[in-house]
Amino acid sequence: MLASKIVTFNKSEFLTILATGKATSNTTHKEYFNIGHPIENPPTLRGSMVIEFSIEFLVDNYAYFEYGSPVDIGSLNAGYIKPRVNSTFDFKMSFNNFTIMLAKISKTGPNDIEEFLSHRITDRVKQIIENMLGLEAAHFICDDKNPHSRIFEFCLDKGFTVHDRHVKQIHIPNTYTDNHVIKLISKRFPSKIMTFNPKYGFEGRYVA
Repeated sequence: MLASKIVTFNKSEFLTILATGKATSNTTHKEYFNIGHPIENPPTLRGSMVIEFSIEFLVDNYAYFEYGSPVDIGSLNAGYIKPRVNSTFDFKMSFNNFTIMLAKISKTGPNDIEEFLSHRITDRVKQIIENMLGLEAAHFICDDKNPHSRIFEFCLDKGFTVHDRHVKQIHIPNTYTDNHVIKLISKRFPSKIMTFNPKYGFEGRYVA
């Protein structure tokens, strides 16, 4: 299981946290993270970077946990995704319920997990969602055409920390490697930095 975050280079507060490990006194924003890989279709803005976290990042920051959700709450609130039935359903979950669901999913088969991390839901995972959230919510999450209906996300309040053990990989556009903050991040995580050509976007980060 892994979490990820797409970061543009105007996210100065988060980049500082990544470079130093913790927030500064000027940090004011909550931050949002996805379970699994970023959605790659449609592509995001060119020049974005991607940070992949171990699930321990979520667990270790439980004190700053605001909510977890099996859908993209921002898209839901904006009306980009909408349940066909029971549209007022509250998808925000407590830390315990959210992590229990993830733990159950992590005990399914390798194919189920890989599909889940790519925002596709197998029958085994759908059953877990149905058992925890009910039939109507499970149908919406699993059957909706918009992949944002399957972004399991969590929100952390200001004050969370990023330890070395939390970071699995950091994908950085090669045009930003001389940036001061990026140099600090690269120095802190020397073995975890992956550069890519921004011409292909982060969805091309594994292209040689």
